[in-house]
Amino acid sequence: MDDWLTVLAARLRACQSTVLVTVFEVRGSAPREPGARMLVGAGCTEQPLTGSIGGGQLEYRAITLARDLLARAGGDHTGSVTGRVRVERITLGASAGQCCGGVVRLGFEVLDTTDLTWVDEALARTRANQAWGRIRLLDGHARLPQLFGEHSVATSLGDMASHLPPPSPSPTANTASTDETRSSPATATLVDTLREKAQTLLENARVHGSAAALISSPSAPEGRVSALTTPDTITLLDATASPSLEVVVFGAGHVGRALVECLARLPLRVRWVETRDDVFPRDVPVHVECVLTDTPEAELAHVADGAACIVMTHSHALDFELARAILANDQVGFFGLIGSRSKRVRFVARLRAQGLDEASIARMCCPVGVEGVAGKQPEVIAIAIAAQLLQLRSTGIQTGRTSPTTSTTRKKTTMTNTGYAESTAAARMRGNTP
Repeated sequence: MDDWLTVLAARLRACQSTVLVTVFEVRGSAPREPGARMLVGAGCTEQPLTGSIGGGQLEYRAITLARDLLARAGGDHTGSVTGRVRVERITLGASAGQCCGGVVRLGFEVLDTTDLTWVDEALARTRANQAWGRIRLLDGHARLPQLFGEHSVATSLGDMASHLPPPSPSPTANTASTDETRSSPATATLVDTLREKAQTLLENARVHGSAAALISSPSAPEGRVSALTTPDTITLLDATASPSLEVVVFGAGHVGRALVECLARLPLRVRWVETRDDVFPRDVPVHVECVLTDTPEAELAHVADGAACIVMTHSHALDFELARAILANDQVGFFGLIGSRSKRVRFVARLRAQGLDEASIARMCCPVGVEGVAGKQPEVIAIAIAAQLLQLRSTGIQTGRTSPTTSTTRKKTTMTNTGYAESTAAARMRGNTP
């Protein structure tokens, strides 16, 4: 999902400096995971908050710190990072007004028009379904973050190694030249550590959408860290990837609209397929792909491995044709069909008559949606379906993922059928439509 990048790019083009707040480290219990982000502007009216790091006193304190940082950076014209990049350690105890009990380290970065280069590149990679990451050295210089991708971690970190500060010599050691120190075993070990961490973050981001980490030397202080006053101690890394589960929604009627509106806010990739003209709403989130076609069944040739297909078109005849095509497609990991229990009975009888085996028919989840959600309003049905998809995302996604296809930007992921039978049985207890 690229909402924060889209907002950030728009603000920077409007010359509105913004603070990117990122959760880089969590110890113990905390409201959000490493990789959670929030954009903080000068004021809530003209620049509303985008994203969240968990709410409560933690977020309130982070907003205050971010705006203070933004105000201080506004008067800094030296080109240094003094007051522009900072790491803060916050204990979530009674003194902070939260009872989580954990410790978080937040990164604060003041971003302005000079950051547009990497922001635009990151946005392009995200929209092309390419995982990417950032690495930022806090060494007292005004260095922009450096991006790396799935196939360029070694190259990017190799380039970055030229900027690594020399390790601090021991008091008894002879002074070495800069070149000797930068090629020392300690520096090589740090680069290897960063390379391994970057690869791990990319893998985690493929599952969770984002990930982050903070690497510091043993001399790094436990409390507040300023990029200038404590140089050579902190490296920030984060990674972003398109959500691993692709959801293909067939139908843009009242329930389809409510479902896509709900799914667009979740860590899912959404493709929306319709056969009728002028049905899609005017405003569609940028990460939702709309497909207008006379042959919706043909779209199944493009689904990612393990994709979830949800069928809710305006026509029962079209629903059936899609159901037959989906059940014959081994790439589809989950198939949900809107309808009543009587609709399921009719469809099962017709599928059997056309020769589909029982194992294939059993993959059809109709009525679709989690158990125990009463109501037939579009929004109620949408939430029930979204909850079921999130369950499948949590229990069924594997870490294996293939490379993007050469002809399109779509990526593939592998998803097991674990939990599908249980979810299907539960959903049969309720009906979505008359």
